[in-house]
Amino acid sequence: MLVVISDLHFLDESAGRHNPAAGAFERIFFPHIVSLARSRGARELKLLLLGDTFDFIRTEHWFRDPLEERPWGRNGLADIPIPRPGSATERRALSILGTLPADGNRESVPHDTILYNNWESLRFFREFPHRLRAELGLPDLPVEVMLMPGNHDRIINLYPSVRDAVRDILGITVAPGTVDGDPDGEWWYLNEYLDEPHGVFARHGQQCDFWNYGGGADLSRRGHIEMSIGEVLGVEFGAKLPYRLAELRKDFGEIPESLIDSMKDMGLVRPFTDALEWLYYSIKSMERGNVRNALERAFREIFQELLDIPYVRTWTSPSTRLDGVVRFAGTRWISWIPRIVIRRLHAENLLPFFLGIGSHPQDPDKDIHLQAAFREKIWRENSHVRYILYGHTHFPVQRPLEGDRGRSVVYINTGSFRESIFKALGIEKKHDFMKFRQITFSMFYRGDEDLEGKEAGALSYETWSGQKKNMHL
Repeated sequence: MLVVISDLHFLDESAGRHNPAAGAFERIFFPHIVSLARSRGARELKLLLLGDTFDFIRTEHWFRDPLEERPWGRNGLADIPIPRPGSATERRALSILGTLPADGNRESVPHDTILYNNWESLRFFREFPHRLRAELGLPDLPVEVMLMPGNHDRIINLYPSVRDAVRDILGITVAPGTVDGDPDGEWWYLNEYLDEPHGVFARHGQQCDFWNYGGGADLSRRGHIEMSIGEVLGVEFGAKLPYRLAELRKDFGEIPESLIDSMKDMGLVRPFTDALEWLYYSIKSMERGNVRNALERAFREIFQELLDIPYVRTWTSPSTRLDGVVRFAGTRWISWIPRIVIRRLHAENLLPFFLGIGSHPQDPDKDIHLQAAFREKIWRENSHVRYILYGHTHFPVQRPLEGDRGRSVVYINTGSFRESIFKALGIEKKHDFMKFRQITFSMFYRGDEDLEGKEAGALSYETWSGQKKNMHL
């Protein structure tokens, strides 16, 4: 039995308190897995965390360091592909994550770390194999916990100290087939996963999103540790906006904490195509002069600071011409134009520059992940592969790729395990958004599991997805 969950996005909470509730693992996930493992006759259990388990982007900690020490700064980029031992960038990444203390006491961990703010949830994964065996009464049941980095935790596979800390925090199984490289020597977490007995081939899914994958066509480990423009935008725009608003309190008087918290929610909007529209109308609806002026100033400063980052100036995109637009805006002889334009225009006139970025996973014709899954060669070349799995979008999706000649192949997006904000239907052109807590997980069974009602030796799968929403009075 293979269980897959993705996009947990454990945070240090400096840029928003959006962590998955520990109770969801205890009250929903674990009882379901125990029940399914028992009723389906699991011969083994593999738990695969399919990317973006940790979030090193939605954090304000990077602002404690000068630009050159951030992952997209001069020194940070110098760590790719061979990191400098003990570099400032590595130390900051480790301080965002936290390390498991020798005494096993939460209070021994710095309070502004991912580990501290998700202590119960992360302990759940460390104890998962032992608790599952005990609950099932099967002390010899093989249980493995595996991790695949995504774009938000790309940095895990770059720095050895971060890689090792993650192993300890989650209780990751380091063995042949669960990691790349030599489990007894130098190893890395998987960037793709092939499990023929369960019929599964899996990636996180950022590989087909040029905004969030810096490796282009290179799907090797080197390609996966390359910086992406989305990582820069996520920190230097998404995390910096509420951070800058808090700084501007000294110039603009009282800026409500509720507004800053609201700006921190931007990273929850799904799909990404709607995120900046959400921000657009959030700014437009803010009519209080002083606060509105603070928002305008914050946006102007952040936009210009983005254009001044050397990585942004030199970013290239093989898929669009947007890199040309960015380079044109940042060239030396034309660099005075953005400052004049930004000074004269409201933020609501600048935001449309970014609108339309990305794809919409609810529209098959525009779902780049569905199209990428269809183009995967492995399910055509390997008859054992029946499922192509991606995460990344936070939208749980199941769609057939092939059903001819008695062979079914299915694309499955594993959704997410966190809060998300979705745009209301808006038939009357009201631009409302609503927050939901989502839980999705997928299970895959070998031919000798889940035997009821299927042919001998056949594979099977099921997905479970739910939402929780507290309604206002």
